[in-house]
Amino acid sequence: MPEEYRDEIYGISLSCTHEYDFIGTPYERQLNYHSAHDLGHAMQDYMLVGCSSFACWGENSADSSLIIGRNFDFYMGDAFARNKLVSFYQPENGYRFASVGWAGMTGVLSGMNETGLTVTINAAKSDLPAASATPISILTREILQYASTIEEAYAIARKRKTFVSESILVGSAQDGKAAIIEKSPEKIALFTGNGQQIICTNHYQSETFSHDKRNRENIETSDSPYRFARLQELLKENIPLDASKAATILRNRKGVGEAELGLANEMAINQFIAHHSVIFQPEKKLMWVSTSPWQCGKYVAYDLNRIFSDSIDFNHEIYTEDLTLPADSFLQQQEYQQLMTYKRLIPVLRKQIKKKERLDEQTLHAFQHANPHFFYVYELLGDYYHATGQQDKALRNWKKALLLPIPKRSESERIEHKINN
Repeated sequence: MPEEYRDEIYGISLSCTHEYDFIGTPYERQLNYHSAHDLGHAMQDYMLVGCSSFACWGENSADSSLIIGRNFDFYMGDAFARNKLVSFYQPENGYRFASVGWAGMTGVLSGMNETGLTVTINAAKSDLPAASATPISILTREILQYASTIEEAYAIARKRKTFVSESILVGSAQDGKAAIIEKSPEKIALFTGNGQQIICTNHYQSETFSHDKRNRENIETSDSPYRFARLQELLKENIPLDASKAATILRNRKGVGEAELGLANEMAINQFIAHHSVIFQPEKKLMWVSTSPWQCGKYVAYDLNRIFSDSIDFNHEIYTEDLTLPADSFLQQQEYQQLMTYKRLIPVLRKQIKKKERLDEQTLHAFQHANPHFFYVYELLGDYYHATGQQDKALRNWKKALLLPIPKRSESERIEHKINN
């Protein structure tokens, strides 16, 4: 961890609570929190992560300039996603930049600097970390602070050892395009793609990783290729792309060919777990940041030309209201109410399963009706019936779950194991 970032983390730690001092000092805790994101990525089979991002330029962009969209699907509970921090940095060395994250996070997950260089990160398949190294968000912070071109970003990425595998989508106003730095603890590659768009989900695309065992396994067993195909489809439908169309893509909840996946399915671009969603127009220094819930609230626009000028008054609102994108109309629909019912009832069912106690039929019906196309609804109902000694109903629900779109092979195998045992 570079010393300048340790200094910053120490400064933040002086405001930390002493409630958790039994774990370590405030500084030690804050320092180690910066690896939480990487550990979440290493454990992506536990549904912490499934980010999607894309970039278009030239003929694929409405004004021919570079435009980037990303969903940061890092899930640690709904309470965690409730607060977002948009931070504007003026460091002693390097470029001024904006970053989207949470309180105490000095690393960068999504950000843009004053030269119009952007970074966003997407997890790739990793082994569990076995030794300390630089957290990926600290590497991307260094890139954002010290790079102005894709080549400069790649040079910084090459000199740091990280302990998880990650794709870093780098957009550059100076280059007028985007590229992906694919990095694992052992290897690194710069993927530029072909044409005037690039898509990034959770698997590697470069020749360097084409025969990598973990990457092949990830492609074969995860939902990453499915989301990649869906982004290809949505981009084709929405080209030439502008900020409003980018928001529509990032909010999309259907599958390939408009298939019903069920709400909160990891196969969808919008999984209803996003901590934040961002749209960048690097050449104009514009960025849009989603507001709650998930990426469904309005996208607030920030003009970095204005924010990094001497005339900005930080005592008043600094976003650009006339560029702000409206909230998703989904929030006014019955389906949104059903989603909230589904999310509210999941812990209720899990509690009864643990206690092996029965629920009233009305609650069970409401749970199924709230999200009827989602496999996990039937898996959980099967678990409930199994726990309460109703084996025929349990088998019926587990079998129904297997007929619906399931993101990962491990999840299908988990349900098959329940049926066979």
